[in-house]
Amino acid sequence: MTRVFLLLGFALLQVSPAVPGYPTRPAEEPRQRFEADADTLPPTAGSRSPVRLEAIEGVPAKAEEREAFVAGFQDGFLERELPSERVARKSGAVKRGPALRNRLRLAEAEDEEGVWSARLRLEWFTPRDSLADTLARAWPGLGARVAISVTPPPEPGASPVARPPESASTEWLRFPACHPVDAAYYRLAGRQVALLVLEALHRARGELGDDQRLALEDARRIAPPPAR
Repeated sequence: MTRVFLLLGFALLQVSPAVPGYPTRPAEEPRQRFEADADTLPPTAGSRSPVRLEAIEGVPAKAEEREAFVAGFQDGFLERELPSERVARKSGAVKRGPALRNRLRLAEAEDEEGVWSARLRLEWFTPRDSLADTLARAWPGLGARVAISVTPPPEPGASPVARPPESASTEWLRFPACHPVDAAYYRLAGRQVALLVLEALHRARGELGDDQRLALEDARRIAPPPAR
């Protein structure tokens, strides 16, 4: 764990925008990037297929919140079973689906075989749907655009320089309102983001149908906010 937090010390130095009580940086400041290698996040034990998080952009800037987000992300990968939902193709109605066995874990070593790769980019924002609510105005909560790309392991005998085709997906999340945006809040957010990454990976592996998705916890998927 000590190594994890030392590596996190070089993380992105930005603060989520428009959060009451937290400092903000001018929009024109250059964005920095946090490169997360296989050992940046604590590995999970077991015989499941390994996943290497190659890069993650947009982690919280404050050390306590950043560490909480990473801990929540790890929590998601530790789950043995993942609750799922089924989405009706025509109506979009959502109903509870069967639990999905989690067949993935975070990679433990650089040279593991059969490693799936994932890249993640987060863009935080304050949802506009809270502004009319007096109770939520003090703590409007956060939303996030989550862009994920996953890459399968190379085929046996493939050229070392050949990169398998990647799959990309983007989701917009709405985290709870009326709660302080603190370390516990970011731990919840990290866990939900991990579920999205697991969803993208299991879908790329053919273990989730087109009408299936993972169920989130105290967070919901939303449509992209209108462009200003």
